Amino acid sequence: MKRFFVVLMALLFAGSAFAQEVKTEEKKGPEFSYGLKGAIFGVTGVNDDLAYDYSHIRVRPSLNVTNGNIKGVLTFEIDQDFGKGDAVKNADPGTDNLAVEVKHAYLDAKDVIIPGLTLMGGLNEYSFPLVVKNDFALVRAGFDFGMGKVFVSYIAVEEQDVIENTAADAEDADDVDVYAVDLPLKFDAISVRPGLLYIVGGDQSTYAEAGLTNVALNVSGDMGMVVFNVSGAYLTGDTNATNTAAAYAVDVNVDVKPVEGIKVGAFFTMGSGDDDAADDEEKNYFGIMNTFLGDNSNNPFAANGKTNSGAPDGRLFLFENASAASNGGVNYFDAMDNQNGYMSYGLYVEAKMDKLALFAQFGMANLVEDNAAGDTAIGSEIDLRASYTIGSKTDLFVEAAYLVSGDILEENAYQGILGVTTSL
Repeated sequence: MKRFFVVLMALLFAGSAFAQEVKTEEKKGPEFSYGLKGAIFGVTGVNDDLAYDYSHIRVRPSLNVTNGNIKGVLTFEIDQDFGKGDAVKNADPGTDNLAVEVKHAYLDAKDVIIPGLTLMGGLNEYSFPLVVKNDFALVRAGFDFGMGKVFVSYIAVEEQDVIENTAADAEDADDVDVYAVDLPLKFDAISVRPGLLYIVGGDQSTYAEAGLTNVALNVSGDMGMVVFNVSGAYLTGDTNATNTAAAYAVDVNVDVKPVEGIKVGAFFTMGSGDDDAADDEEKNYFGIMNTFLGDNSNNPFAANGKTNSGAPDGRLFLFENASAASNGGVNYFDAMDNQNGYMSYGLYVEAKMDKLALFAQFGMANLVEDNAAGDTAIGSEIDLRASYTIGSKTDLFVEAAYLVSGDILEENAYQGILGVTTSL
């Protein structure tokens, strides 16, 4: 399948070169544009005997080069804590660490051979509501047919070795690959997006003999005063040679705008979980998606902090890693991929007045299945944020989150952040 995508990419780019040929006097040189996204903030938090305090910077400069229907994108990332520590992740005195990373690097072609056909390949984000949101090495082909689009993507998750079969005729299938199809459709104020994701692990890969199928549907609508977004997903198949998967997730969000500048919303999120971790059926939806499409080696509430999510983070600042610290900081409370499943629900209100924006949110978090102690109540969370625009797309903000303990989070906790975000 990978070879098919490589051949397809070569053919389409070659075809584009012929299809887009124009007269010499009509040719134009490449156009350059650049941008920058950044966040600088300080964090302090306390949970019983656990106390933490640090400052962090994340900056992503980007360069876009466009020539006709072809575009190249390159985005770097500098992501460091303030002060001497890790040789790469910390900014020590002298600030000459090897901290520059490549975040995105891809080529994008439009109207390839025929109008509406697009092709993208390289390092870029792939996202589907509720299911996945992460950066990958991928290839994507798409076609715009008017009322909607269709996209077919190949994502390389793991490539241990380029050898598929050795000279001694031994199979060496150590790849983990993802194949995705999604079909965003637009009907006036309603958008519908069905999607299919297939994850396969080679027999010699980290996830040997895995074969998972995820079907999902996202429906959103903007009725003026009321805006809604509903997503559902079901995951089935094999996580390895011995275990099967049967997991699901759902997310609902409704916004009401009673007056100009005011928005009131409600949300509900749930991902299924295991009631018996010892059997051969895995039901932890967010945990499985993070295992294959992210990294859940850091358990919730562990001392080494948050997970690297494959599934999208939620809305609650701490329980769902939605705070400003998600821009490269640490989260000690992220609970979404708990083995017993995760559920949250709550309300929020947002007000915008000229350069000032205010946000307040209350939510409750629970396990879907009882843990070993028979508990499900994780706790509740109060989130507050205020921001003030100090320049072009640049905000000074203060953010606070307070966790009220439940049966699982045994002590109350709080976190405060002060910082600046920009998108230039």
